[in-house]
Amino acid sequence: DDNVHEEDWSEIMSSSVLSGGFARHEHEERISLMNAGGRAVQISSTASLSPLDMINLSLGLHDTTGHRIWMGARLFLHALPSLEAYFMHQHVLELGSGTGLSGIAVSKYFSTKNIVLTDASESVLDLCRFNVARNQDVECEDDNSSSCYIQVAELTWGETLAKSD
Repeated sequence: DDNVHEEDWSEIMSSSVLSGGFARHEHEERISLMNAGGRAVQISSTASLSPLDMINLSLGLHDTTGHRIWMGARLFLHALPSLEAYFMHQHVLELGSGTGLSGIAVSKYFSTKNIVLTDASESVLDLCRFNVARNQDVECEDDNSSSCYIQVAELTWGETLAKSD
């Protein structure tokens, strides 16, 4: 059949399953870092993507994947204690940082020269900035050393990162 069939999604889109909109950050998680002297990070994220998130993603309307913590970040946290040579006293650039969990964890483990967390979505960057601020160590509040400073910047893959001041 060559006829195009149009579906009416109005009932589905107004259902209680989808009525919440996209990527609510109601999920709070305290993640203890292994071998880090009892340090932990507090991360705000969405627990899962809603059906509306998945529809918007498939249509290219809005990408909410950066609003949640993915298994890759959790696996990275388990490997982090063994990665000192890669991070200690280094410049760190994370592409597609999402919630910021990985970069924040690196800042808790290692003294780095600087850390730049990037993402392309403004709403994800806002979430990342929120998570960075809530995890800033008290001793960093009056310290301008680069190991206490995490920069959050917009970066679309394939484009050049703007220089910071």
